[in-house]
Amino acid sequence: MLNIDILTIFPELFQSPFEHGIIRRAQKHGLVNITVHNLRDFTYDKHHVVDDRPFGGGEGMVLKPEPFFRAIEYLTHNQLPNTYSVSLLTPQGKTFNQEMAKKLSKLSRIVLICGRYEGVDERVNQALVTDEISIGDYVISGGEFAALIVVDSIVRLIPTALGCADSTENESFSSGLLDCPVYTRPAIYRGMEVPMVLQNGNHKEIANWRRRKALEKTFTFRPDLLETAKLTKEDIKILQEIKKQKSSNPKQENKMMYTIRKATLEDKPAIMKLIEDSARGLSKEDYTNEQIETAIKYVYGVDSDLIVDQTYFVAESGSTVIGCGGWSKRKTLFGGDQYSNRESGELDPKTDPAKIRAFFIHPNWARKGIGKALLEKCESEAKAYGFRSLELLATLPGLKLYVVLGFQAESKITYEFGGVAIDFVPMKKNIN
Repeated sequence: MLNIDILTIFPELFQSPFEHGIIRRAQKHGLVNITVHNLRDFTYDKHHVVDDRPFGGGEGMVLKPEPFFRAIEYLTHNQLPNTYSVSLLTPQGKTFNQEMAKKLSKLSRIVLICGRYEGVDERVNQALVTDEISIGDYVISGGEFAALIVVDSIVRLIPTALGCADSTENESFSSGLLDCPVYTRPAIYRGMEVPMVLQNGNHKEIANWRRRKALEKTFTFRPDLLETAKLTKEDIKILQEIKKQKSSNPKQENKMMYTIRKATLEDKPAIMKLIEDSARGLSKEDYTNEQIETAIKYVYGVDSDLIVDQTYFVAESGSTVIGCGGWSKRKTLFGGDQYSNRESGELDPKTDPAKIRAFFIHPNWARKGIGKALLEKCESEAKAYGFRSLELLATLPGLKLYVVLGFQAESKITYEFGGVAIDFVPMKKNIN
């Protein structure tokens, strides 16, 4: 069993984290014993003082050596065999990584010293500490938070702690690389589909895909890891292909191209088809099927007035309409041509907000920045026309986009169409 002792002046910080997940299970099964010690228990004065001013002057306080010496001597019985480690958590230490975690997980006892304030008296390092560990080039309040990370990383590597030996071998850094992308059900979500190679059941092809993606991700985000990773000849060949691909098409590897233009009346069938596909593909988390079909029938639709006014736009990929949206100088807030008696008089730009109308994106093109591009174009034109603010009636799926782009939400309202209630959110934005 691995014994982990933690020396700290804030033992309460460790109560909850060790009562959950893998660490709790490992302790319950006798794989690890974690004991948190209050450094003040190893002081002899009545005030349990553990810090003092630094010699030579300067700001802050330094943790005194006496409590650490007493604590380490108590825990190790004045012996430090090769299977023991006394590690100080400090910004000055060696950066913690997976290899260090593996080495520590194979020991019989680890003592973690949580630094605080301006640090620990250097004599503790000289006489007691076997390793100085840093979790990164940034400053945190104390070593307690670093100790939590180190303990979690170590415990995961204890045999059977995760319940499956392969789990740790397939994680990021275990092979020297970042992990490959992972997916789960459903196979298609909001138009985004899980790569077919992961669905075909061919284990060799899946393994090759995962290795390539791991190399690709490491090359993109942590190329420094490739210097020490164990690479095969095939890995090196794949990396050369990845490097060539990225250098020939920088920052455009996954970018799908589209154009935005003003809509014409001839676009109406394509726009209506897009509206139906978008509503059915992107609204299922917020509306029931009945609400979606009701909205398509009564609420969503093409407003020819906007097309005639030249304030409605479509986004195209090739000759396919993949997005639509517009602004309006008319009083109509929502609804298409199916509303023949609607109020469509013109607004006064000096006093009235322009209306943002009928934004829809095809599910296969969701989250590609098309909605943002369309909305920015509408905002620019409405402002040029003289409007000082914008107004819209947001569907629930579109709410997050509008908030990100600066619209302020008002209280949710409910409309009833054909006996079916549907929620919307009025929103406004000042563009003056």
